[in-house]
Amino acid sequence: MKLHRQEDSGQNLIQLYDDAGFVIQGRRHGGGVLVAAHSLESPWGPATAAELVAADFDGIAAMEPEVIVVGTGRRQHLLLPALHELRRLGLALEIMDTGAACRTYNVLLAEDRRVVAALLHPAAH
Repeated sequence: MKLHRQEDSGQNLIQLYDDAGFVIQGRRHGGGVLVAAHSLESPWGPATAAELVAADFDGIAAMEPEVIVVGTGRRQHLLLPALHELRRLGLALEIMDTGAACRTYNVLLAEDRRVVAALLHPAAH
């Protein structure tokens, strides 16, 4: 799905997501991504939500996000073991399907919030 057009702010906006992956700042990324306003890790994460573990989120706390938006693929998946560990660290998490996570990330970024998006591939199960 193509997201709305915005002027180039130098931040990592998600311009498009589809079954081939993501377009962020004009570059195609075919796997999962870990994205914040001024940092991008690609590829990131396992192939499926069931494989996510707390260690996949190492380093995010150092970014000092207000919220972490987790996209779990085509559908929302509860990540109970990883969720428990991350909440224990005091990190605020929002878990949703990857499409909703892309849209939420862009909105929070536009509001100048410190947001990190941990996004599995949009077609992940």
